[in-house]
Amino acid sequence: MLHRLKAYPAKRRFLATLGLSLATSVGFVLALTVFTSPSETWRTTIVGVTALVVPPFLAGWISPHLRYVAFFPTGLLVGLSVATAIHSPLAHGPDGPDPFRVTAVLTMIYGSLASITFLGGWLVHHAFSRLIERR
Repeated sequence: MLHRLKAYPAKRRFLATLGLSLATSVGFVLALTVFTSPSETWRTTIVGVTALVVPPFLAGWISPHLRYVAFFPTGLLVGLSVATAIHSPLAHGPDGPDPFRVTAVLTMIYGSLASITFLGGWLVHHAFSRLIERR
């Protein structure tokens, strides 16, 4: 019975980490697709930065394993690929760059940023928990 009690919080934290990676992907894709008018650049910046900082840090804080960091680049790749296939927001005309290459580059850049933020949350949580254990 005791092993079952310990398994549920880990499953919930797993699902919360997965949900936060989804929130990161959706928020960032919204920043690139919906808020694209020149008058809304401040909104694009706020939504994009918030999506890349807050959910990954919270997910790192609550994540039971460091390997869940892979959800963030994967989620961004899937979200940007779907947005490119449906809306093609990253295409700049017929002579512009290939939108799927731009998707790959954006995934590498912003997926790395989200992964670093996740790692920061995970490290801060473990540092605090070790300080509390010492007392």
